[in-house]
Amino acid sequence: MLRFFLYSLALALGTSGRAAYGQQAPTRATWVGVSVGESLVFSPSSPTRIELPPGSYLAAAGGTGTAATGAALLRVQRGRWFGQPELRYHSLYSADFTYARGPGGYGIPSGGGTATTAFHVQQLVLGALGGYAFGPGQQFYALLGPAVAVRLGTDGNAAPSAATSLSDDVRYAVDAAPGAAQLQLHGGLGWWGRHVGVEARYAYGLTPLVRRLAFDGHAYDFRVDAHALLLTVGYHGRL
Repeated sequence: MLRFFLYSLALALGTSGRAAYGQQAPTRATWVGVSVGESLVFSPSSPTRIELPPGSYLAAAGGTGTAATGAALLRVQRGRWFGQPELRYHSLYSADFTYARGPGGYGIPSGGGTATTAFHVQQLVLGALGGYAFGPGQQFYALLGPAVAVRLGTDGNAAPSAATSLSDDVRYAVDAAPGAAQLQLHGGLGWWGRHVGVEARYAYGLTPLVRRLAFDGHAYDFRVDAHALLLTVGYHGRL
């Protein structure tokens, strides 16, 4: 009776009598795939405040940033273990920073006040991950591994949340602050179907994304540790 039920289930899944993926997965296989998704960006070590030219300061406003991500990957499976090198594009907007001007300050039109800004950084992330599948079906898995994120450039454009009254000089200084490279540790859980997969991953910044900020001829310590929670969906095929 059990065999008949499993056979009927396989037929219902459109496998024409073959066991559905997840019941009898290959023990040795190589896959290629792509994934896209969104993420939340956390910066728990953002500075509370740095003093800028006379009467001005920049302070973390709190909250979270956002990012869009896309990746191309190769999965080499041997039994329940697999290796997964990948190349990822990450476009990140930080949480807001508040820039305040007092008497004699620089960057906000006369009358003083405050404005908000954020940095936007585009990264190319090269990861070398490995993982383990839970069960012979190899559909549910965990993965872990290091990655290096290299900054692609600085556009100097305002983040969507930036106040229009903010000085271009201040905005550009913040936007140019992310460093040239960042070391990360990625770990996550996912589901790997026959061709479609979903994954939740946490990218932990082992080194800060921002170390200092250069403004008006001076360099200021401006450490920002950036971590991200990524939710992605992907499509893959077996080689």
